[in-house]
Amino acid sequence: MRKRLHILLLPALLLYAALCIAQNKEFYLRDFHFGRLPSARAEALGKAYAAIDGDLSCVQFNPAGIARIQRLEFNTAQAPPGYYALTKAYYSFYAGGWRISRYLQVGLSQFMYNSGNEQVLGQVTTPYQQRNTLTISSEPLRNLLVGVNVNYLVFQPGNGDKVSRPVYIDAGLIKKIPLPAIRSSISIGSSITNISKGSLTTTSAIASIKRDIPVIWRSGISYQWQYGRAFLLDTVPIVKLLGQVEWQKLLNSAYRRAIRWGAEAQLYNLLALRCGYYHETIYNFGFPDANNNKLVSFTYGLGLQLPLHLLTGLPVNINIDYARLPQISYSRVFTDWPKFTSYSVRLNYAVAKKRRR
Repeated sequence: MRKRLHILLLPALLLYAALCIAQNKEFYLRDFHFGRLPSARAEALGKAYAAIDGDLSCVQFNPAGIARIQRLEFNTAQAPPGYYALTKAYYSFYAGGWRISRYLQVGLSQFMYNSGNEQVLGQVTTPYQQRNTLTISSEPLRNLLVGVNVNYLVFQPGNGDKVSRPVYIDAGLIKKIPLPAIRSSISIGSSITNISKGSLTTTSAIASIKRDIPVIWRSGISYQWQYGRAFLLDTVPIVKLLGQVEWQKLLNSAYRRAIRWGAEAQLYNLLALRCGYYHETIYNFGFPDANNNKLVSFTYGLGLQLPLHLLTGLPVNINIDYARLPQISYSRVFTDWPKFTSYSVRLNYAVAKKRRR
């Protein structure tokens, strides 16, 4: 009964929010740009990832991060159905990348938010947003990573309006500072999503309306430290620790800014334990008693690496990441949303060969 009430009230809430879009660009496509992430690891690390590299899911946060992927990488992330009142809505991410050389890495990815078969506001087909991305990165100078995303967004409003297909560009860089004397390193990363200030147009039988795509600035710093050497494999540390902090701001709106923290402990490069925290400031539409003006939560998750290159001799690594977290509500009225699950699987080809002492 309560879920049915949520569905009935959702159109009224969306209608009111639509009146505020002109001043609050953060709201439009909010579920796509600020909902689930294409990485269970990022979800567990307080949603901070701007200073992380070596993972194809970096395309969401900082395209420079794919400059350190291994020879070939395939990545998928899934968030099973359930997004607040939309019980059939889901997220999916698929990516493939190739490290051609130190100076050129290429990735192709697709990230989708689909509202499922639930129809609201008289929709005639299932609404969805799908971003298809070409990522090109490089390491032009040692420990300086740069990257660019070219995004082709497909926006299906589901209400009979024409499908919009804008193109926009992201850019980012990461500076890595090795500290070999203390087996540590520092990474400083910064990126801007939609640096080209792209927009989409919703076209109906009545009018065409231009909507700005969010311009999101992220900047972060991470510190990594490792200790010891594993038995029979001196390239693998016994313990590896990661700590990071990140700032985020929406540049083309007065609303939506955040600070995030994350930490990770890896044991023998096999098991990873993660935790994080984020504090986001959002718009309450002038109704502080009904809507929150901030989203605050602790996060947590774990990861498992299967070193097939050690067990079978095949040059392959498989990483599995998992997080199950609360859905922090935008509303003060509806707060008892179920937890959501996110998981990622990453396959790397061309792992460094085993070296015996």
